[in-house]
Amino acid sequence: QLSAIGFGFAWFFSPFIGYLISQDYREESVEMTEQQKQHLRMIARKTWRFFEEFMNEKNHYLPPDNYQTDPPRGVAYRTSPTNIGLGLLSVLSARDFGFISTTEMVDRLEKTIATIDSIEKWNGHLPNWIDTRTLKPLHPIYISTVDSGNLLSYLITLKEGLKDYLQKPLVELNMLQSLRDTLYCAGDEGIQCTEDMMLCFTFPIIEPISLGSWQDIMDQLESYPAFDEMKQGHWKSKVMAMVQMLHQDFHDHYPPMELFRNIPLDLRESKVPPKIVEMVKQLRSDCEKNHALEDFPAIYETSIRDIETMEKILHKEGYQNLQEGITWLTTLKNHLVESHTQMLQLIERIHNLLDYIERIADTMDFVPLYSKRKQLFSIGYAMDSQKRTPSFYDLLASEARQTSYVCIAKGIVPATHWFRMDRTLTTVDGYKGLISWTGTMFEYLMPLLIMKKYKHSLLDESYAFALRCQMKYAKQRNMPWGSSESAFYSLDKNHDYQYKAIGIPWLGLKRGLVKD
Repeated sequence: QLSAIGFGFAWFFSPFIGYLISQDYREESVEMTEQQKQHLRMIARKTWRFFEEFMNEKNHYLPPDNYQTDPPRGVAYRTSPTNIGLGLLSVLSARDFGFISTTEMVDRLEKTIATIDSIEKWNGHLPNWIDTRTLKPLHPIYISTVDSGNLLSYLITLKEGLKDYLQKPLVELNMLQSLRDTLYCAGDEGIQCTEDMMLCFTFPIIEPISLGSWQDIMDQLESYPAFDEMKQGHWKSKVMAMVQMLHQDFHDHYPPMELFRNIPLDLRESKVPPKIVEMVKQLRSDCEKNHALEDFPAIYETSIRDIETMEKILHKEGYQNLQEGITWLTTLKNHLVESHTQMLQLIERIHNLLDYIERIADTMDFVPLYSKRKQLFSIGYAMDSQKRTPSFYDLLASEARQTSYVCIAKGIVPATHWFRMDRTLTTVDGYKGLISWTGTMFEYLMPLLIMKKYKHSLLDESYAFALRCQMKYAKQRNMPWGSSESAFYSLDKNHDYQYKAIGIPWLGLKRGLVKD
């Protein structure tokens, strides 16, 4: 009788239970204050400064491994495939933030990709360490599976991000925000300059941006006197360079917008056929609208044809005496022809870059690094001994899962490889999560830079678990939480800081972590 009652109870409430468990999961969003957002943007701007300054001609446009100020050792003239990949994504991210223009992004990427293409490779793989001045591998020469996998993943991400900019306009509001970020990095003086600037100029605050308004702002910024009053320093030069870059980029790719504020009366009054008046209005509307980069060539071509049509109408119907109007049309047409050429060249450069990136990625052969018998990736390949390392990445909680993921997606290795990686769990304070080799945030979180996170999956639960363990361990040791693979306070004979994995003992399989 009791079982019957229980069954009836479950049957009665089953529709409600089914409804509740079928609801879409709504993740709680964290709303940051404007002050917090600005603080993070300033960190991003200062981070970009490293890549901006050190991915230079001396380093063949590759990011050096580090820069040491105390003791003063300066630039470490070496880099790795992971560093190079992150350097490429830093350029893309700088454009996403508005720190650089699309043209500047393409310039920088072309130089770095050309360098990558020129370095001697093994089966398409770069050596694990490269001298940035000579582009020669550092001995012992080694091919790192995880570093090559990182580079491949970042190249794929870069390619998709670069494609997006064909569908985006060259002018975006975040460029003004990025100018503010750079000024804020200059300290109180920059903050005051920003506040003065906001009072002086009428900035566009919503989309769509009028290119006419944008040119006004760029022209005003280029001669803004408050910039001259700032003390000379790193950030003042950055601000001035940004203003010059944005101003130059605009004038290289668009016709002068002041032409549309000075349309001759000849073309606006009843002196000409109504069709001409309407065509001029449409011309202005098309040219002042902030179209996507890839759309502009067709728009400019249409505008040039319309001008030629107007010129024919004026000539055919005897309006040759409207010299001011005819001169205006000719001037605008010449500017449009030049802007059309510049737009086409930029689009072609992006397409060439996309092909270049794809070719480099496609030549990276991971089969020699994969053991079919174990169905796992080796740590790497030693060039001196010409042998694959007999140690393997066999844990899911590893930075190498990014390599596994992309190689499965590209069909290089079978999907069964994913399930060969160990999923051993450990328990702390009633919570469970995957264990890694050294218990570092690097192993758990680095793939999240570009890989999607699925809520309530094993990996997602492990991310939260690892963070919780970090906080617990840091509290026990009375130290800040968030440690990972990094430099630490130990110097070699050259006074360079040493580097190692700094993990949580109960998260790592490696022995001796507690002594670290």
